[in-house]
Amino acid sequence: MDYRRFKDTIYLRLDPGEEIIEQIEKVAKKENIQLAQINGLGALNDFTTGVFDTVEKKFHPIHFEGVWWAFKYGLCQCYS
Repeated sequence: MDYRRFKDTIYLRLDPGEEIIEQIEKVAKKENIQLAQINGLGALNDFTTGVFDTVEKKFHPIHFEGVWWAFKYGLCQCYS
């Protein structure tokens, strides 16, 4: 992972096999980021996303395999 900061914008490059959320959290902690909007462009071989049911208080994962080319996150609250 490598990143550069330009004023209020951070550009992050991940190496193949690195976990996206794990690397974003590392940068957020290092840069003391509490709230961010995250956009991404790239390829993913496989990933898991999902939804959290607030009534059941249970996360329902959805796993994707194959190549996915672009992704975009909304607001991300980073916890330290």
